[in-house]
Amino acid sequence: TFTRYRAIERKHGRIAMMAMLGTFVHNNKWTFDGYLSPSEGVKFSDIDSGISGLFQVPTAGLAQIIFFCGFVELTWWPASQLDGDYGVRLGNINNWEEEPAKYFRQKNAELNNGRAAMMATAGTFTHEVVTGP
Repeated sequence: TFTRYRAIERKHGRIAMMAMLGTFVHNNKWTFDGYLSPSEGVKFSDIDSGISGLFQVPTAGLAQIIFFCGFVELTWWPASQLDGDYGVRLGNINNWEEEPAKYFRQKNAELNNGRAAMMATAGTFTHEVVTGP
């Protein structure tokens, strides 16, 4: 249904916004101190920026990321919850307004920002594949 597709689009937009934030952070060389994998001697600062960095993460680390994302997808952010309110509160920052006009405007702004982030993520990945990081 349209409502379900809209909820899925909203969720993917939120993930794309987080992905772009992560891209900005990592491309500016802001990394954690310490080891990503102490057993393999891989530090956070050793990981390249961009798509090539994905292949430098140890296999066990990628498995943990995939497992965690799957866990969140199945339990915390179920697609059956179509209103898009997953209970994550940041004070008054992300509370939806009660007035219908403001609520509609906020939802549309979130959808448009999510669409822009999805296009930016796709563009960034394409740029890195074509020209390198």
